Amino acid sequence: MTPEKFNKIVNKLPKEKIALNKIELSIATDIQKVLKTTESLDDKGYKAEERVEKALDKFYDAQAKVQESGEKEEKILSEIEVIQKQSKELIASAESAAKELGISPGDIDSYFDLKDKQSNLNQTYNRLVEIIKTAKKQ
Repeated sequence: MTPEKFNKIVNKLPKEKIALNKIELSIATDIQKVLKTTESLDDKGYKAEERVEKALDKFYDAQAKVQESGEKEEKILSEIEVIQKQSKELIASAESAAKELGISPGDIDSYFDLKDKQSNLNQTYNRLVEIIKTAKKQ
């Protein structure tokens, strides 16, 4: 309906009806505006909900991988503990034998290499323990 036709119709109506129609038209216009905004926000909210759900899925997947990895790495800790014990025993034996022979433990082939590797392995072990603790908290 064009504005001219509307005005012709309104002019033919009694004044009370005109005021009532204007109010109804105003309310209807407001309702349409709010309805459009509501629909838009509902759509935006739905899309936001989907994005958050996808992000949560990724987070939970990553969290599960971290925990799973931590469990696997505990096996490596056990292996490190075994080899650390063997290294300490060998170093102690080398030092004892060197003392009995009156030589420096460093004169024994690979003594210093084993000590260095044991030290490095000990640091690796400690870092791995901390990482696994963190993984288990997740």
